[in-house]
Amino acid sequence: MLLDTKGAVRLKLTQAEQSIVDEILYEESSDKATAQIRALDSAVLLHAIVNGYNWDDSPEPMIAVCEHPECAEITRLDMAELLDADYWLEMDEDEVNEREDGPAYRQLAKQLSG
Repeated sequence: MLLDTKGAVRLKLTQAEQSIVDEILYEESSDKATAQIRALDSAVLLHAIVNGYNWDDSPEPMIAVCEHPECAEITRLDMAELLDADYWLEMDEDEVNEREDGPAYRQLAKQLSG
């Protein structure tokens, strides 16, 4: 019944799906992880990556998820919460620029709030 709900995403992964998610989450290169995310064709995998992502890492993989055509609305809502998008949007420009990856995180917050 839940899977028939518009916008729902299956949360239980198969072993093969979990392997794909783990490979991306544990990839040391942000560029490689971003490329792997862009190659995915599954809203389920994108959602799992978002929920397993270390948000202290580079924002590029999450920007790739946000821009992905398969990214579900529920995933974008989770991303906004996990990023604490309101915090980034309320921060003044100087403070954003002082933070490592601050401008990229602010841009992601804008994309998620838009």
